[in-house]
Order: sequence, then structure tokens, then C-alpha cells
Amino acid sequence: MKRNALLVAAILVSTPAYAADLGVVYVPEPDGYIASDWTGFYAGIFGGYAGGTFEYHGSAGAGFPWVGSPSGGLLGVQLGADYQINNFVIGGIADLAWANLHGETNGAGALIKSTLQYTGSLRARAGVAMDNTLFYAHGGLAFGSTDTSADFNGPLPFHGNGRVGYTLGGGLEVKLTDQVSVFGEYAFTDLGNPIVFSNTPPAAAFDLRETLRYHSVKVGLNYRF
Repeated sequence: MKRNALLVAAILVSTPAYAADLGVVYVPEPDGYIASDWTGFYAGIFGGYAGGTFEYHGSAGAGFPWVGSPSGGLLGVQLGADYQINNFVIGGIADLAWANLHGETNGAGALIKSTLQYTGSLRARAGVAMDNTLFYAHGGLAFGSTDTSADFNGPLPFHGNGRVGYTLGGGLEVKLTDQVSVFGEYAFTDLGNPIVFSNTPPAAAFDLRETLRYHSVKVGLNYRF
């Protein structure tokens, strides 16, 4: 009898159809179901849109701050890696994007124009996986470069404008297959306030600082290795 019981148990485990015939409920996985397994490396592409503020601060009495409202597109690539522990996923991302975030403002008779030419980041991300969907927060180091020019009774000699700051945000990523996923992401980025123009003696001492902060949204596609 013991051998017969073991044989019946083996049939029930190995053949769901037999189990259904014998009154055992079998629930199949839904079509398109993808088990969550986020551990591994990936590469991706993305596009997006950003908008924010340029602020210019300098000597008192010149009507500071002068404020511009830049906006424009983003197009970039990224590399990342994730590690899953139960339902929790931690990882890191490096990205680089061409940008066309352009703005201008008039201050004290000077027309100032500035364009964010490129931007990138080195970020950590952490989130919760629900099968094939990942909800996450991200943040880390941001960098970029702006091209700034001004005309005040003639062009002014602006400095080269490499920038460093930080970025914070959140996102959602959904697997379409084991290897391909789509994502949408929001970020707030602050690229600091470097000096972009200065006068030194014998001219009147004067420094002009340019602050850039912006919000961005982007969508993209990742491929997992």
C-alpha cells in the first residue's frame, strides 16, 4: 500500500492534468507571465524632456538674481547592474545624454544666453520588484557642461563651464521579456553655481555665478545580458 501511495503522489506532482481529473485544483500561470529576476547587467537608450531655471548672481545693485527658464530635449545611453534580494533590488547606473536645454535672460542691459550641451550621472538605485515590474528611487552624482555667452555693449569673455552637482528621483521599469524592459523615470537635477564671468583689478572686481536646476522626464529601453 505504501508503494501505491507513493506512485499516486508522483503522478499528481508530475502531471497536473491527472490532478485536475481527480479533483485537485491546478492554477496555471497566466499568459505573458514573467518571473522577476532582476540580477544582472544591462544597457539601454532613452529620450526625454527637461525644464528648469538658470539663475545669475553677482554684485549687489545690479538687479540680481537674473533668471532664465531653459527647456529642451535629452537623448542618451546608459549602463547598469542590479542585484535582487527577495523582493528588494539594489543597483547602480551610469548614463550620458546629449542635451539641448536652452534659456536666456536680460539683466542690467546684458542679454545672457546659456545652453546645457550634455549631462550625465553616476547613480545608485533601490526598489521593490513585483514580478515583472520594478518600482525604484535613484540618486547620485550629476555632471554636465553649459555654453554661456552675453552681450553687454560687446561680447563678454565667459569661462568654460564644466559642472558638477546631484540628481534625485524615481522610476518604474517593466520587463517585456527576460531580457528586454521599458522604463519611465523622473529626476530633479542641480548642477551647482560655478563662476562663469569675472573681472579682476584694475577693472572693478566682479564675479557672476550661474545656477542651473531642472526637472526631467525620460522613457527608454533596456537590454539585459
